[in-house]
Amino acid sequence: LDSAIHYFNITIGLNKNEAYNVNSGLAYGNLALVFFVREEYYKALANSKIDAQHSKLKNRNSYLNAMNLTARCYYQLNKYEESKNILLALSQLKNRNIASRITTLKLLAKVYHKLKDNDQGYYCMEKYTKLEDSVRKNEETYGGVLE
Repeated sequence: LDSAIHYFNITIGLNKNEAYNVNSGLAYGNLALVFFVREEYYKALANSKIDAQHSKLKNRNSYLNAMNLTARCYYQLNKYEESKNILLALSQLKNRNIASRITTLKLLAKVYHKLKDNDQGYYCMEKYTKLEDSVRKNEETYGGVLE
């Protein structure tokens, strides 16, 4: 992982002068994931926020992934309200892919549980389970994933 961090930082450095560059956006996102795996949540949070800022208007899927990772970082840092606010904002976006919706619902259920709002947590977990079951059934029936 240390060499990954080194090369992601090189990529970011090479693209600093551009307002948005796919390579630097991906590098910030991947750097955030490396820090998350290493349980360095503050570093992961900083990089996922930069990734989201870079990708918001240019790469929707990258933006959704970055925001879900930002919410996961806040969750790991016991900042449940911040996590909830991001996840609720994501859930309001139209035309999100199924993977993003599944990730958002699952984490939102956990956040509500931590906030002792079990009714909302149950509601989100039920929605998550139905969506996950639908995807699984589609894969079994048609051999593909719903979009």
